[in-house]
Amino acid sequence: MTIGPVTHHLTKAEGMTRPTFDVVAGAVTLTVAPYPGAGRPLAARHFTVQDEFSKDPAELREGETLTRRITLTAEGTMAHLLPARPEIREPWLISFTAPEIRETRLTAEGPVAVAIWEWSMRPHTGEVGSLMPIQFPWFNTLIREMRGAVTLPVQIGLGGFGDNMAGPPRRPPVSG
Repeated sequence: MTIGPVTHHLTKAEGMTRPTFDVVAGAVTLTVAPYPGAGRPLAARHFTVQDEFSKDPAELREGETLTRRITLTAEGTMAHLLPARPEIREPWLISFTAPEIRETRLTAEGPVAVAIWEWSMRPHTGEVGSLMPIQFPWFNTLIREMRGAVTLPVQIGLGGFGDNMAGPPRRPPVSG
């Protein structure tokens, strides 16, 4: 990649006159390697993923709704460079998304990008379901290597749902 040459037209105040001078910086050539990952590049000094649930997803009661919140924090980058919110859709799950929060916080060490995603989820069948892990590849600018952050897989199940309620098995009625 070659940058320049660049010419800056400088005006200098000398008493009542204002002579102009051209300050020229020669061309500079840099070797730039392509982004080592696939997809949209994400480069940061440090990257974390926090995955929180409003209650234990494996112990829901019939009709209960669960809130899942994923918070991405990336030091040394801007919020618009963070990945897009993933889709969470399953045939056994009703899922609504809250508006995304995305901001860049300015600090003495540089920008910190934050994205917060929330989903309200409720299973609507008696089966136990599983949400797959969500992967976030990123380039660590401190050690100049690709890294990955990932959420854990999540089991969502009902403690009781119609005839599928947890507890001792029911015996058929005895005819007499």
